[in-house]
Amino acid sequence: MEQKNIISTIYTKLIIIMSALANILIAGISLLVLAEVISLFFFGKPIRWAIEVTEYMLVFITFLAATKLLKEERHIRFELVIAKLKGKYLITFEVLSSIIGLVVCVIILYASFHTVLDLYGRGIKTETHLEIPRYLLISIIPFSFFLLTIQYALRLKTWLMEFKSKGAAS
Repeated sequence: MEQKNIISTIYTKLIIIMSALANILIAGISLLVLAEVISLFFFGKPIRWAIEVTEYMLVFITFLAATKLLKEERHIRFELVIAKLKGKYLITFEVLSSIIGLVVCVIILYASFHTVLDLYGRGIKTETHLEIPRYLLISIIPFSFFLLTIQYALRLKTWLMEFKSKGAAS
């Protein structure tokens, strides 16, 4: 049981760290855009890589924050439908949405992991100023979907336990 608590603690701290990194990237984008504006205004020259880097940062922010949003149930939901559901119908809906989310995450995790391996193996780089290896940019996707898969599995377990307890009460 103690090992389970250690894993849970590590998982929770990892999600917190990812969220903090997303916040740092948001601040970084602000500073980079400010630097770009100052460079253009005062020196008449853009920072050639600024737009490219902000685009990558926006993608990373999305994937870094996704697991925390799911864990806190602040992800996109069918609020109009959920508001009308009560009791077992609500629980059934949540179980089904968790199963669908889990399956989708596993598929994307599998596909993105193999894409990263392929890009790494072929040594493909971006065709931009920075020429970054593409696998480095894409690697956030399988990492994030691995954590989302875990979170959907935990969410499914919670809703199944709720379903069983409501079923026993009926």
